[in-house]
Amino acid sequence: VAWFFVDVDQKMVSSEFEEAKELLTSQQFEGQQEVDRLIFLSRVEEQNNVSDAWNLLGDAFQIDPNYPELRIARAMLAERVGKFAIAQAEYLAAVNLQPKHPAYRDQLAEFYRRHRFYRLALKTWGSGLERPSADEIWIKAIFWNQVTYPLQVKWDELDPPKGHNQALLTY
Repeated sequence: VAWFFVDVDQKMVSSEFEEAKELLTSQQFEGQQEVDRLIFLSRVEEQNNVSDAWNLLGDAFQIDPNYPELRIARAMLAERVGKFAIAQAEYLAAVNLQPKHPAYRDQLAEFYRRHRFYRLALKTWGSGLERPSADEIWIKAIFWNQVTYPLQVKWDELDPPKGHNQALLTY
């Protein structure tokens, strides 16, 4: 099944959307793999019909509403079509489902940043500084802490995550 999604992803990256759609409609799976198939299919369908893409995500939601990747896909589609309240709710749902997952927290914070809610973005990044975290979250928190509003964090009491930017973070 993993190779199936690699093949689909390769076709989408190559802008072979019709081929990707053929592949995605040629099979059905169970559980989370079916949700993943529907997420991919909605991304292909979004090129032609946003409503159909949203309906596919609705079908996936019926299978597993607690799958954070689905909530992120729903958030991204809602944001692209200007449904910001729905997008925010979906990003928040993903973070609430896996509060320690740095990528979901970063996507919520980036949503806030894109819509100029800098205080909320900074608060979201700042609440993800304890382990497990990611060095990208630390860099964004430090940068936006300097550019916007001071974050009430005792930086010297926190241990930066190991990563490519650890030297910068300890500086």
